Amino acid sequence: MINLSKEWRTDWGGTLHILNNKLEIEQSFVPSFNEINIVKVPVDHVVGYVSPFANGERLSITGGLRSGKNPKNYRKKMTIQINDILNMSELKDEFLKNGIVRVFDFLEQTSLEKISLSMEKNVSYVNAFFLEGQNREVSDAEIQKLPVVTQQQLYKDIHEAASRGTGFLYGRYKIDQDSLLDLKDTLQLFNSESILKLINEITGLCDLKSADGQATRFRRGDFLTRHIDNIPGETRRIAYVLGLTPAWHPDWGGLLQLYERDGTPTKSWSPVFNSLTLFDVDKVHSVTSIAPFALKSRYSITGWFRS
Repeated sequence: MINLSKEWRTDWGGTLHILNNKLEIEQSFVPSFNEINIVKVPVDHVVGYVSPFANGERLSITGGLRSGKNPKNYRKKMTIQINDILNMSELKDEFLKNGIVRVFDFLEQTSLEKISLSMEKNVSYVNAFFLEGQNREVSDAEIQKLPVVTQQQLYKDIHEAASRGTGFLYGRYKIDQDSLLDLKDTLQLFNSESILKLINEITGLCDLKSADGQATRFRRGDFLTRHIDNIPGETRRIAYVLGLTPAWHPDWGGLLQLYERDGTPTKSWSPVFNSLTLFDVDKVHSVTSIAPFALKSRYSITGWFRS
């Protein structure tokens, strides 16, 4: 019994009484908010009469813990599923060699369709950008309310900051326990024991304990300049990008571009639908600008596996 009545008074009644085999009261428990009472069965017990002058209702969640197989299967099943990964050896070798790897055909089809639809139709993104030395967020509606001249100046200032090597502009939506169900379930998947074990195995690590995530939207003109994800004081170990845009053309931009430390470009990775890209947080990378002739936005779930 989980007690959920705040500020319950003893003289209001509703006390849980434990009885002996003579039906005499042996022990009593007054309802106390956020307290759980556990009674081994079979033990006789009774809830006392609630007084007519009680200034509130006695609220609780009650039930029983059972042994053996649960016939009703109350244990939560993952609603987001992945496909079997058959090339583990190749993935491990590639990550060991390059510090980056891509797992193709990651989510099973039903899960993929649910998430990609939510990303495009149901998510309320905010526009994240860097301006005057600060990270800022503004909704689409707030930008649209600005006079056209003010909007033009805003983008000019964002681009000017980016021209000096520091900047970004894209839509994002932090995934947490209050998020849309499909996105919340995806984050739950990434924090599951099986996925953490899988990522540890691919990357050769052994200390990954959790993952965070955000839904991202890159529209025409959006970009993310060159940077690394290893921030002092944080526990980021592996960055990930789950690609959720079907039929993306590499001419449209939005490439995950890798660099040497001196800024020399190395590999370019075009968005691939239903692929999970993993890379070391010390990798210098950017997301190239989305071309003005791109026919759609670039959607993905991104984040970090942490120790």
